[in-house]
Amino acid sequence: MQVGQNLWISPINRRIIIMIGGTIYAFFACYFSEVTFYFLFIKDIQELKHYTELIVTILVWSVLCLCLPMLMIFSKSKYRDYFLIFIWVSVGIPMVFVLAISFTNLSLYIESLLQHVEQDLRRSDVIIVGNKAGFERRAKYAAKLYHGDYAPLIVIFAPKNKANITFMESDLQIPQKAILWARKGKEHTTYEGAIITSQLCATYGWKDILVVSDSYQIYRTIKPMIAMGVKRVYPAPVPADQFRSSPAILLGPKYREFWQTPLSELDFFISIKFRHTLMRRVIYEHVAMCFYWIKGYI
Repeated sequence: MQVGQNLWISPINRRIIIMIGGTIYAFFACYFSEVTFYFLFIKDIQELKHYTELIVTILVWSVLCLCLPMLMIFSKSKYRDYFLIFIWVSVGIPMVFVLAISFTNLSLYIESLLQHVEQDLRRSDVIIVGNKAGFERRAKYAAKLYHGDYAPLIVIFAPKNKANITFMESDLQIPQKAILWARKGKEHTTYEGAIITSQLCATYGWKDILVVSDSYQIYRTIKPMIAMGVKRVYPAPVPADQFRSSPAILLGPKYREFWQTPLSELDFFISIKFRHTLMRRVIYEHVAMCFYWIKGYI
């Protein structure tokens, strides 16, 4: 027993534990630093319907990156040797991470890690367009498939409002009879959208469906549908190169005048807003995939 205890507290094991713990700590510090930065400086506060997520995020970030380093200053002397390392892990690395997102294409690289579902475009009964996030990009690609005669009907889970109706019917030239607005009052999660899709397939007898979603989200979108018994689900991820050719479309109608501007020519502040918006969604997607896997949805 004594030998085991000495082995456990050996300098090598202690360093391994510190490295693993520090890596996990740095990951969460980076995550909450990016989300906090996004909420405070990127997202329009007026768009927030509930401030709970913002408040919780700021509180967690404050504890991880501010309170804990301050506590170490007043801790016992044997812990003060780790103070500079702790400051680097809790403040330095997250700051570098946020700056890297702002001034490099790191968000595009991390987004590419989720692009593991290939397109499988086939003639189908219907085209499914997911929730409101990234609606304009998905709708444009769905319209391209519709005009290419891949399906006679488009099912949309975005809100049925005047702006979206005008965008579909006037801008994208989709006739009203070819659109089914499936959202029922509230915003649906991806899993709830899969449930409704399976119910619609049973009601209307659809057997082949084309699912349009962003390339980083397509896997989590189609897997629950398949699990619920939808017979043939064909993925139609929006081509990832559109993030470079027309990145501002990710930011919504407010930036419509920049939709056709490539990333290399985009205004500096708009490009930063795009990069952080994409990173926020990609980080959320990684977390959501873990949650769906734990729940058994995928």
